[in-house]
Amino acid sequence: MAFVFIGAVASLGFVWSLADLFMAGMTLINIAAITLLGGVAFKVLKDYEEQRAQGLNPRFSARKLGIENTECWDVGEDEVAQGTVQAAAADASKS
Repeated sequence: MAFVFIGAVASLGFVWSLADLFMAGMTLINIAAITLLGGVAFKVLKDYEEQRAQGLNPRFSARKLGIENTECWDVGEDEVAQGTVQAAAADASKS
């Protein structure tokens, strides 16, 4: 709310300079995030491409790739192979 007030009463040059400063801050944060996550993203992409090359329907497994702290992706390989995860998702969507 304060920035709306500042934008309304400040000079146009100052408002644009402030906008540029905040854009630079967001850019630096995004570059840091991309740098930190890039290795994981390439590892997942490589696994996907290998599965496709084998003629498989690609399945993501955080455990197989060594990715930790992924509560929502902690699904056992046997559950995926048996199709119980897909059946559970289908039952949930009917509700």
